[in-house]
Amino acid sequence: MTNKNPGTTDPDFYDYLILGSGAGGCAAAHRLAQTGRRVLLLERGKELPRDGPTTAVDPVLRRRDFHSTEPFHFSATAARNDEFENLGGKTKWYGASLLRFTAEEFLADESHQCPPWPCTAAEFQHSYGEAERLLGVRHFPVERDLRTLLDRLHRTDPAWQEEPQPLGLLPEIGNDDEVRRFDGFTLISDHKADAENRLLAPIRHLPNVTILTETTVKDLLPEAGDSIRLGGVRCADGRIFRASSILLGAGAMHSCRLLARYVQRHELAAALPAPELIGRYFKYHIGSLILAISPRAYSDRLRKTISLLHPEFPHSIVQSSAWIDGELIGARLPAWLPRFAIDALGRHAYAFLLMTEDGSHRDNRVTELPDGGIALAYDHELVRPAIQEHQRLRENFSRTLLRAGYFPLRKRIARYSTSHASGTLVATANPQGSVVDSYGRVLGLKNLRVVDASVFPRIGRGNPALTVFAWALRVAEDLAGETVNSGLVTHLNSA
Repeated sequence: MTNKNPGTTDPDFYDYLILGSGAGGCAAAHRLAQTGRRVLLLERGKELPRDGPTTAVDPVLRRRDFHSTEPFHFSATAARNDEFENLGGKTKWYGASLLRFTAEEFLADESHQCPPWPCTAAEFQHSYGEAERLLGVRHFPVERDLRTLLDRLHRTDPAWQEEPQPLGLLPEIGNDDEVRRFDGFTLISDHKADAENRLLAPIRHLPNVTILTETTVKDLLPEAGDSIRLGGVRCADGRIFRASSILLGAGAMHSCRLLARYVQRHELAAALPAPELIGRYFKYHIGSLILAISPRAYSDRLRKTISLLHPEFPHSIVQSSAWIDGELIGARLPAWLPRFAIDALGRHAYAFLLMTEDGSHRDNRVTELPDGGIALAYDHELVRPAIQEHQRLRENFSRTLLRAGYFPLRKRIARYSTSHASGTLVATANPQGSVVDSYGRVLGLKNLRVVDASVFPRIGRGNPALTVFAWALRVAEDLAGETVNSGLVTHLNSA
């Protein structure tokens, strides 16, 4: 997909070049497009089809038609790659839960070895508000079955407190069959707020915006004679695009590898305050899925409306998850199991997602394989308090459900999950312990910024998507102002 920019003398030079079209890349593109300057967004994946396969279990879960085929190793063992490659990134697939971080989640946490953010929660409020406006964040009423379950849970343990779960969904989804497949699937309609339909759609036809899909960036390139200033990128097909400013939004698994290649190739380690941190401090949510099995069949449709918090688990959250049925459960079970039994299980199952904030350890890291694939070295035992809290959370919530009259079925999320990957180009309050500063600038380089979750020193207890959107809007707002001010100074000097 290409939108051409007419009337330019150099069609391959742009003011802003953005790599990746997930939450960060699209948010940055949306803001920078408003400057009227030339914006190029490059996405390695395709635009997803809108004729049905992205809402079907077989192609999405069984055949994994839309997952990345890039080689992936967990430690020294080949593993399944859970990354997606498509316009809109992971926001097209996941469940539209858009939580703000609490004020405490911007601070240091010694028990989890997490440094503080380079900015405060108060500095983030404007960007959070703008992201919520663009994504149409709202709360939905709690349905009957969930209300009954929650009332029983509160009577069993009053310490469990509920909060409405903010969602990027249109109200119409409750009356549509797509409500059964909005989490883990891509909708044909635009009832789910994702990066493409909320942030790219309004700008994609502007004459100053170019969007290229199926375009893999292999290398960052220096400005002629000055490797401290980047000049552009080289793609896998040999094409070169140049720009005044480059923004990395390829995600925590990819942005760090592009920067590591550039620093190594041009021997720039001495120019960066902490080059050894590139690719380190990888983190994600320690997660589990618990199905609350009831003697009676459930009839709720939306389901994903409530978050549960408990004072004994300050780094954790429990979220009511989206629709579950026999077809979804069966996709994860052996094919020989009788379908009627799996369908019956699905009708009596209510899903809850348990998440605990991961710790921050420098030995959890992303590097690159000789063939260009991803190597993830990760051990959740390196920060014991995090995994211990999650284990206690699982036991407590399971026990509470059982005492409330529901049978809990539990499943841990894979240890090499990358669904909320972050931390590999960390930004902290200490510049000497950071790769990136408080406005996304890569320290030591002149015109490279990062707009994805790579920068997160902490991931918070819940879904980080809204914070990625907000961070990218904050970075793009600063860059837009910097460009305007720089242009004004140049104009005055020339006058």
